[in-house]
Order: sequence, then C-alpha cells, then structure tokens
Amino acid sequence: MRKTLIALTEDQFIDRFKPEHDAEGTVYVQRELPKDRLAILDAQAGRRLWTMVEAEDSMYLVQGSHYVNRLYYVICEVPYEKDEEFEIEMDV
Repeated sequence: MRKTLIALTEDQFIDRFKPEHDAEGTVYVQRELPKDRLAILDAQAGRRLWTMVEAEDSMYLVQGSHYVNRLYYVICEVPYEKDEEFEIEMDV
C-alpha cells in the first residue's frame, strides 16, 4: 500500500497534531532517551511520536522513531494515520 505524502507548514502541524509545548508555549518539549523512554514508547505505539531531524541545513519533523540525524522526539496529542506520510520543514 502506497502512503500519501502530505506537506505541512509548522503552523499546520501544530493545529493538526497538537504537540507538547513548554510552559510558555513557545518551543516543543524535547523528549530524550533513556529519560523519557516510557513516554516515547507509549507515544510510538499510539502513532503520536515524531522525531526532529536535521538534514541538509534544515530541520524536519518526521513521524515515528528515527535515529539518524535525530535531535530529539516530540509527542503529540493527536495520532497520525498509518497510510499518511508527512513532510514538515521547520521554520528556523
């Protein structure tokens, strides 16, 4: 089954998936292994885990757990669908 690629802006990502933010609401809560291991595993099982990665002088949020070029994990309230693939280039 082929996944549908959906490009979103950072604002569209926030509106759709509701990521955890710090107390001021300005930056994403940065989850790390092993400190946040249980929360990360739970979010991954529920399709609410995203990974912030750096590639070619840009930062991207990609769904699921990734290790290559990983900066940190982000947990969202709203899960993504199995048949969708997102491309979210961050405004930096």
